[in-house]
Amino acid sequence: MIPEYAPKQIVEYVSCDNPDKQEYFVYEWYNITKDKYYVGYHKGEPFDGYYHSSKDSDFADDFSTCQWRYTIKDWGNQSLMLGLENIILTNAKAKDNSKYYNKTNGIPQEFNLPDLDTVFEIADQISKEKCWDEITPVLASKEDLTDLVEYQARAESLDGEHEQYLKNKIDDSNGEYAKKELLLTVLVDRMWEGKVCNLQVNGRHSKNAFFKSKTGTKIKVLYVPKHKHIVFDDEEVKELAMALNPVIENKTKETHIDDIILRVYNLRIQGVSNRSKTVQKLLDRNHLTSNKRRYVLKSVNEMIEEKTSQVNQLWIMYNAGQEEQDLIDRVEKENRQPGIYCKSFNTKMNDFWKSLHKIREYNEEKPGTIKIFKCLFWHPSKQVEQNWFQKDMLKNKNRLDYYLNRNGTDKDGVEVIFEYLPTMRSSTIDNDENN
Repeated sequence: MIPEYAPKQIVEYVSCDNPDKQEYFVYEWYNITKDKYYVGYHKGEPFDGYYHSSKDSDFADDFSTCQWRYTIKDWGNQSLMLGLENIILTNAKAKDNSKYYNKTNGIPQEFNLPDLDTVFEIADQISKEKCWDEITPVLASKEDLTDLVEYQARAESLDGEHEQYLKNKIDDSNGEYAKKELLLTVLVDRMWEGKVCNLQVNGRHSKNAFFKSKTGTKIKVLYVPKHKHIVFDDEEVKELAMALNPVIENKTKETHIDDIILRVYNLRIQGVSNRSKTVQKLLDRNHLTSNKRRYVLKSVNEMIEEKTSQVNQLWIMYNAGQEEQDLIDRVEKENRQPGIYCKSFNTKMNDFWKSLHKIREYNEEKPGTIKIFKCLFWHPSKQVEQNWFQKDMLKNKNRLDYYLNRNGTDKDGVEVIFEYLPTMRSSTIDNDENN
């Protein structure tokens, strides 16, 4: 509904809610008569006496004689709205676009709101059409992929079960599944965390399964040249990586709720409101139920209150990928030390009995062979970690002490040591560092 106090030449008005009472907004004038635009930002309210700051003479002439649509694009703080103005004008190439009255593309900001519309458009194109505009995939060998730097969007590292599923699909199809169904997306010559690299933004499970498969010789890779991905800043690359993990038929590992929480958190600490259009687009993209949306926003608020940032961090899963191999190597190294028996355990599903039986066998054959039982624990999730320390840790420690040491009364008893592996790591993997 057009306010009574609006200029009479406005025939359409598109408002935007401002539930957080932000002071700044981005507006768009669209000349319906001549099919031309003007975009700007303002502190205040729509039609508070300010209409625009254009110095273009054509705009001044047309303003009173043509019919217009006035749209409020979004509300936020000054920096965010300047950034949004810049994104809109830059995407339209407004400075050199005859359909725009603007003479500049606005002012770039240190942090801009991510252009989610463009990000999602590209993600959908990659997922559905297997291309980025005219760029199409090629088949690459295992040797071709050894220099990639991996960025993983999800809050957890690799899932062993999912990786095994993909490996079986590849082997069962004599390698054809990797050629036809799987796809890696690589941003070529991307500046990332201070260095230029070939950045892999999706398909980490696919690539690891491909490397482990016996029959896979080639996998589809979409190599995106610099002139294509340069339009995205780092935050938009992260959003692209997240958007490239939908639930699809080939059982792609879909985006986890924790990943959405982290992305919203990253926006919030930059000053973006929970109820902004940007946050709402992100939530809409992931098809969250009302309960899930409330959970995400509540979790973000709690993270902000606690000032616990885990942006660009992943929860480590030690049952797949390089983390699994690193853990195997660590256990082997520990077991080469005299008097130590070492084993790794998942704090959600742990079974000590095989280890206890083995230790007893060693010490019955030769008393004193094993003096220390070192348990290396890893937590599959934050909730499991909390449950372990709140409920399970002391109970299990006491049981092991009793079984192996009779609570200190056995002179030939075995000392029990609990050690915990790191839970978080950077979301970027440099394969050169792993080799």
